Amino acid sequence: MAILMYVICCEKFYKAVEEAKFTCTQLLCNTHCTNAQKQLYLKILESNTTFNKMSACGVFSVDAALPLCLIEIVANYTFVLLQFA
Repeated sequence: MAILMYVICCEKFYKAVEEAKFTCTQLLCNTHCTNAQKQLYLKILESNTTFNKMSACGVFSVDAALPLCLIEIVANYTFVLLQFA
């Protein structure tokens, strides 16, 4: 249950990052922006280029597909154990 809550929070965060990226791109096209605002938008876009999805010790990424992967691993392990029984 805790894994599902963590995955949901991570997905919300990923969506917020994408929305900020889109919004900054749209605001840069606005001709009424001051230079300070444009600098801020550019810094946000620059920090988003280096953004990677969160991972668990670099082994696997934490995203919406994580629970399905965990279920698949448990199912495969169970089938292997049943073959030896």
